[in-house]
Amino acid sequence: MQSWCNSAWCLAIYVCFFSLVAAVPNFVFIIADDLGWNDIGYHAATNAYTPVLDALRADGLEFDRFYVYPKCAPTRTSFFTGSRAHNLGMQNGVGLTGSMPCSLDLGPGSSTSTRSFWTHRLKACNNYQNYLIGKWHCGFFEWADTPLFRGFDSFLGFYHGTLNYTAFTYDGIVDFTEGNTLITTPSSYGTYATNVWADEAVEIIKDIAISGNAGNEQPFTLTVAFNAPHSPIEAIQPYKNQVKALSTHTFKGDDVTRIDYVSMVRAMDKQIEKIVETLKGQRINNVPMWKNTWVWFFSDNGAVNEYGSSYPLRGAKETLFEGGVRAPAFVTGGPLPDDLVGERTDQLVHISDIAKTVCTQSGSDCSDVEMDGVDLTSLIENTAATNTELEDRYIVLNANNYECEATYNGQTVCGGILKDYGSDGIFKAVIGNQIVGKKETTYGWTALNSQQYHSDPTVDCGGDAPSFTTTFLDTDCANNNQVCLFNLTGDPCEHEDLSTDAAFEDILGDLMAELQAQYDSQLEPFFASCVGSGQQRATAVENGGWTPWAEDYYDPGDDYTLANTVELTDTCPASYPAEAEWGERDDFAKGADDNEPAQQQPDEEPNPLVVLSLQSPSWVMSVVGLLSVLLVLNMACMCHLWWCKKARGGAVSFGKAKRSGYGPVKVNDSEMDDSEVAVNVVE
Repeated sequence: MQSWCNSAWCLAIYVCFFSLVAAVPNFVFIIADDLGWNDIGYHAATNAYTPVLDALRADGLEFDRFYVYPKCAPTRTSFFTGSRAHNLGMQNGVGLTGSMPCSLDLGPGSSTSTRSFWTHRLKACNNYQNYLIGKWHCGFFEWADTPLFRGFDSFLGFYHGTLNYTAFTYDGIVDFTEGNTLITTPSSYGTYATNVWADEAVEIIKDIAISGNAGNEQPFTLTVAFNAPHSPIEAIQPYKNQVKALSTHTFKGDDVTRIDYVSMVRAMDKQIEKIVETLKGQRINNVPMWKNTWVWFFSDNGAVNEYGSSYPLRGAKETLFEGGVRAPAFVTGGPLPDDLVGERTDQLVHISDIAKTVCTQSGSDCSDVEMDGVDLTSLIENTAATNTELEDRYIVLNANNYECEATYNGQTVCGGILKDYGSDGIFKAVIGNQIVGKKETTYGWTALNSQQYHSDPTVDCGGDAPSFTTTFLDTDCANNNQVCLFNLTGDPCEHEDLSTDAAFEDILGDLMAELQAQYDSQLEPFFASCVGSGQQRATAVENGGWTPWAEDYYDPGDDYTLANTVELTDTCPASYPAEAEWGERDDFAKGADDNEPAQQQPDEEPNPLVVLSLQSPSWVMSVVGLLSVLLVLNMACMCHLWWCKKARGGAVSFGKAKRSGYGPVKVNDSEMDDSEVAVNVVE
């Protein structure tokens, strides 16, 4: 009787109840740009310095096999939509920028009518506020292509795939936008892009806390898309001093570019610390924001091996070898179960999985949005549920018919695919000239991919890499439009091609059958169907910065308007539209002062992608019902506690569990020696 009559019974009631009514989680996504496998400290890189990321990974769950695309834009569009790149027309790596008059066509009436950015659905279903900072790279031909039309509530960043870190320019012209407003004087925001993005994230988090403590708490997503360490290689002196002074790191005398690159990575690492400390330090209703926030970190593709390093993996950015598509990644945050902290999973994970996972964890109904990814909730929440979809999956690395010259069993096919075959191992098949990227040196184990940059690799290659010689190139499967087959379990660095080994004939046939099906069903890649134009730069010169330019591209006599459909949406709030007419670009013209956000005219209808109504009968009834349940449970608990106290003559109290690492990451930033990292635990 007494063992049953204790506080645990009442605690269970509250736990069960609050698991039903607790606030939906927040999400912070931190994206590195071109960060290689060997450019991060926790992979045992001997001249990469990332103490903050190392500490966060130690307090998180690392994805040892996290796969992305070999270039920036396909990874980003896949992340935001949950779609494979070849189902969006993004398989050739085109960032929908430069001189190409193309749009990522999503929504009703399009060829991808059942696909959408997850930001729309989270906003529609649970009134999430979505914030984007830094690199966009998902198109800006039309206004409808830009972040505020893709479900984001705010945007501070740039449209292109690369940016000058101090001048905030692309091709010599300013690329810096706040909301829908071109900012022609970005230096007023800061002097180094990496710092500007972090400062904006800190301010957003603080503003969210202020609003939440004022009774206006809303769940949020915050995507901080650093352009570091993508070229141009531009480091600032304080971080260069730190890197050069590290006694545990060795650089050759001519490694000036590598020193600058590592310094850029360290700058990003330090700015991530500011974001994490703010999440842990800011409270809403006396609860640290970190406690209810998932924090993801990943790189968008492998390193550029002139200065970055994916060692000991084969290949680099722009290749389908592991060095181009296997990225550093982990998830951490308050909701991560304690038994997953510090662990590593070798489960195959793809960038497209995040979208479906976020939909599930946010309680947003994405069932009618077509996604190719798999829900990772059971993996990162460590539930007992068996996820057969996750266990039996194929990871499609790409399927691309642009200039494809390879054939298999008489059928044209180019791309890459892998699958876990259990006790037989993880096998990967790649085929076609696109595997190797643009240069011979990108798909071997040479250049910066050498032992001087690694001490104790977390990947065991099982032997020395082949010599990257002319003879090797003449016979290599990847260099001759032949299929390659690798057992990644025993040969993670892709040394030995098994495609002609009869023992693996069935596995190769299975992989190629699936790749062929994906290849045959792909959308036409943008690069093949979109003809470049010089109008974009002319518009940028005229406006003093890069902006959407569709109206200048089309003949005024065509009476051109913006895209007349928006992406597929839900009826979570009934007022959220499935379609909407958009006005002319003048609706988003610059204000009188280029530094002032453009405002809608007073007589305009509110932007239907931004303004949502929560006043629906179902929402009201849900709240009333939950309050009623709370009242009943509270009365039951009070009565039970009174009975327990009377029976035992004692009082009931609840203890508090303390989690290791539940505090700001504190890093010694001495310019002379930053080799020591201390993680302080604060309450």
